[in-house]
Amino acid sequence: NEARTIAAVIQGFSDSLPGARIVVIDNASTDATASTATALEAEVIAVDALGKGNAVRAALAEITAEVVLFIDGDATYDPGQAPAVVGPVLSGEADMVVGERLSSPSQHSFVPFRHTANLIITRAVNAMLGTRCSDVLSGYRALSKATLDRMDLHAEGFEIETEMLCEARRLEARITEVPVSYDKRHSGSASKLVPLPDALRILGTAWRLRPR
Repeated sequence: NEARTIAAVIQGFSDSLPGARIVVIDNASTDATASTATALEAEVIAVDALGKGNAVRAALAEITAEVVLFIDGDATYDPGQAPAVVGPVLSGEADMVVGERLSSPSQHSFVPFRHTANLIITRAVNAMLGTRCSDVLSGYRALSKATLDRMDLHAEGFEIETEMLCEARRLEARITEVPVSYDKRHSGSASKLVPLPDALRILGTAWRLRPR
């Protein structure tokens, strides 16, 4: 339900990545998200099974591009920074690029304690996986389709980003981070993340898929 912001996200991508295929994953929205996206000539893929992981996996089954760039539809990330995020994958320097937002978020971009919680989860996941990512939960990331096709993804919810990191490590993929801005949510937009249950699922995913 991101009807308030989806138009700005689509237009931002049209401006920053001319000619790119823009796909909106409609995860059982009940507002005008899908119709707004269609009116702007974005491709809409409807996924009824609730959960970010379900939505992402369903969309990947239909996407054939050489490089896939993910962004949330709530306009907290800047589509204008898309060339910087996708660039290292396009140039062949990286297999996955993560937009790192924790080092310089805008004022009030995170609700109270969310920034600290993200840092704690990031450190815990890194400790379990032996990685050095600065922002494991960022929803702004680019991957080569060749790498995505080799990943064994099963996540249903917000643990999908952590599962991608686990799989990238298993595949010995080249991972790069680039700093991106992160803004507060617009009025009327609400996060679907449920802090404690989703945090436990994220940490549980990292523990289950840790190197042994």
